[in-house]
Amino acid sequence: MSIGRRRCVLGAVFLGAAGAALGMSLALAGPTPTRSPSAPPSPARIVTGYALTSSQDYAGHDPAAWRLLGSTNGGRTWTLLDARTNQVFTGRNQRRQFAVTNQTAYAACRLVVEAARGPWPGNPEPAMSVQLAELELLGPMVGLGRGAAPHARLTASRAHPLVGLAENAFDHDPATRWVDFGLAHSGECWLQCEYTLAEDLVVTNLLDLQLLGRRLAARNPLRDLAPKALADLRQRVGRPRRVVQAYALTSANDEPSRDPRDWRLLGSRDGGKTWDTLDTRRNESFGSRFQRRVFTVRRPAAYSTYRLQIDAVRVPWGLPGGANAVQLAELEPLDGSAETNKPVALVISTRGENPPNEGIPKLFDGDPRTKWLDFVEGGSTNRASWVQWQYVTGTDVRVIDLPWLEAVRAAPPQPVRLALAGGVVASTSNTVVLADATGWQRLQFGVAREPARWVPGWS
Repeated sequence: MSIGRRRCVLGAVFLGAAGAALGMSLALAGPTPTRSPSAPPSPARIVTGYALTSSQDYAGHDPAAWRLLGSTNGGRTWTLLDARTNQVFTGRNQRRQFAVTNQTAYAACRLVVEAARGPWPGNPEPAMSVQLAELELLGPMVGLGRGAAPHARLTASRAHPLVGLAENAFDHDPATRWVDFGLAHSGECWLQCEYTLAEDLVVTNLLDLQLLGRRLAARNPLRDLAPKALADLRQRVGRPRRVVQAYALTSANDEPSRDPRDWRLLGSRDGGKTWDTLDTRRNESFGSRFQRRVFTVRRPAAYSTYRLQIDAVRVPWGLPGGANAVQLAELEPLDGSAETNKPVALVISTRGENPPNEGIPKLFDGDPRTKWLDFVEGGSTNRASWVQWQYVTGTDVRVIDLPWLEAVRAAPPQPVRLALAGGVVASTSNTVVLADATGWQRLQFGVAREPARWVPGWS
């Protein structure tokens, strides 16, 4: 489209670190290059197995019945590779692997989900959406030239455009998820991977560009440093040690029945192999929502790892008004050995959580309006759970989610090529305001953001 007298076409653009306007850096280039008529063979995979990882959300959204299909002709026809029914994931972020008997190379594979697990405690309604953290296709690749690396075009039936894109199921990050609403519309939903040698993702309109910018901005800055950070943490088990003199708990925004009632504070000097009991509380109650209560540790000593072991909620499940989860807004360790000249981080973990909005990082974010919540699926009626933290110095990252760090695999962002055509409604020396049929966007050129860093200066 054209607005006024100026028209702009953007092509062949690589998106790197986030910039001021969209969280990305843009470089203006010439027209999109044409492909050689003698294109190399298309890559394909001889699928001999696959793995599914459940998301960190409600178990009711887990796939329960599905078919895995393969195509050799761009999706015009499909071959059944595997079918499963009555499947159950017994935990969050559980990875289950399935074998496939197959000797044919397929350029495209599609997972068709026919049913979700269904109702969960506190919600008897059937699930109208499906969620999956990861889909891994296993088996040798064919059709690759020397030194060539396969890429994939990832699509889905009715994926959530912000938090549930198809790409999330292939990003090696169990904290993200594919969310699809196809079950509510057609009785099934699908997730598809089509292999290609093209290295870039083509963006053709401003709406898709805005969604991509939000995804890149939400990318965890520690992701590419995860292997190094995890190795450093494992080498430093048992240190540094700090003395927690007291701790503060803040009740969450709703459902008093979910408040912790009985708990113990534990300490460990060997990375959690053995624990000492430092403080025990029974029959505690919070008089209001967002109430902050401070508890003095009765037997303080220096430990490297601490755990708040919640033994029971205020109203256990099965009693009138019983809780279907345990929750807290804030947990604050209060120690007298803080060193003001060194940044201190907490490496945190938990028995269970409800991310992204009610995950374990919310318990340490300093904001009582957010909360950590654990449905304790398959656990006791007391909704027993635990939260654990370990001290780390030498990094500018304040809170480190240990389960995420253990599960994530480093993967650089996929290069992106912009093929945008629209009208320029305003411009400066380094910005352009572009408009098309889907909206408008201010694009800033050549601005890069300082990357995250991991400095193992332990003490």
